[in-house]
Amino acid sequence: MEIEKIEELAKLKLDENLKRDILEILKWVEVLRDVPEVEPLYSPIEEFSPLREDKVESWDFADVLSVVPNRFGNFIRFLSPIGRKT
Repeated sequence: MEIEKIEELAKLKLDENLKRDILEILKWVEVLRDVPEVEPLYSPIEEFSPLREDKVESWDFADVLSVVPNRFGNFIRFLSPIGRKT
């Protein structure tokens, strides 16, 4: 598919760098089309992982608060990720 056709269908105006990147991706897609039919890999590990049964557990709030390292009365303190510089 020509890059101009992609621009037209997406209603975008792409700069030259982005056009080049998209063309490189399309080249890789063409390479993948030549790969023989294989069954999809759902996990990189072929081992079976047994599922556990879901169980409802009730927790006493006082017990939970007793192990919280940073609290204010009955509230749990945490650092807000909003507006924080990393």
